[in-house]
Amino acid sequence: IDLDLSRQGDQLVIVATAKNGDVGRVVIQVVRYTPQAVVQIKAGENAGRRILYTNIVTQWSPVTRWNGRGSISTRTAMTGDDKAVVLVQTDGYGPILAAQQLP
Repeated sequence: IDLDLSRQGDQLVIVATAKNGDVGRVVIQVVRYTPQAVVQIKAGENAGRRILYTNIVTQWSPVTRWNGRGSISTRTAMTGDDKAVVLVQTDGYGPILAAQQLP
């Protein structure tokens, strides 16, 4: 699957194209994340430590379902500064067939 992503104001435009015919039913999802953050741990076995976390998922949202034939073009709201990755996953929590980071 070829993915083409672009940002138009507060919208993310996603165009997906099946390269080799029918890939079956899929779900197109957007994962928002923060590349890294240092967190002050307040309780538990790491209390008092500062830990660097990377690629912290802040939101995971299905955008649409697609039959996996031809092409699909869809839009979703894209506000804030968090980074984004689009995943095209086989319906029913199957394999990820395509993934691309929003430039």
